[in-house]
Amino acid sequence: IKEFQTKVEQFDETGKINNATLKQKIEELIKQNQITCTQTEKLSNAISQNSKFRGTLGEMILDKLLKASGLIDKKENPLKGNYETQAAFHTNDDTNSQRNVDAVVYLSEGTKSIVIDSKASLTEFMNYMEENDTEAKQKHLSAFLKDISDRVDELSNKYTNLKEITTPDFTIMFIPFESSLTYVYQDNKLIEEALKKNIIIAGPSTLIATLRTINYSWAQKNQYDNIKNITK
Repeated sequence: IKEFQTKVEQFDETGKINNATLKQKIEELIKQNQITCTQTEKLSNAISQNSKFRGTLGEMILDKLLKASGLIDKKENPLKGNYETQAAFHTNDDTNSQRNVDAVVYLSEGTKSIVIDSKASLTEFMNYMEENDTEAKQKHLSAFLKDISDRVDELSNKYTNLKEITTPDFTIMFIPFESSLTYVYQDNKLIEEALKKNIIIAGPSTLIATLRTINYSWAQKNQYDNIKNITK
């Protein structure tokens, strides 16, 4: 009993240390992410006219954030892995039909998952930033927000019929360029419509915080499992 009590106290102490350092780690990651965002946006200016490059860049940023969060790639560790990138899943209504997913993150509950879809819609936003005429500038901004709204509609119920993963409670629409998100978040109607369709629009800073929270919940689950093993 004394040995068991000692083990529990050790786990409790570990939990306190994790809680104390979690905020510091998130702040450090956000600072690193801000540097990355600055460099990325400079690069995006150079490739703003190539949609294929933009899509690839968005996927690269997403992959980097997943690794930085502390989560484990299933390709690297099939047993302990809790996320997958560029995975294909069959649909329930057609075994021959597959749907590609940019990333799926498995939650610690064991029965739930979150799908992340990267969208690098930048053309109209870049036109908005470069335009000097006020009227033309507003037209580019409206076109950019319309494009984001169309992507939200595109994602609505897109991943609710997949065989190999549990239907996600919501889908994260990841926009890898932080500066453009300021204008998206200012459109309350767009955000509300997205939420009604179970779509959460996230940028690098909000996504990394979400992923770190998920990773922390996995750490808590593993600690709880260890305590259960000790009790048994």
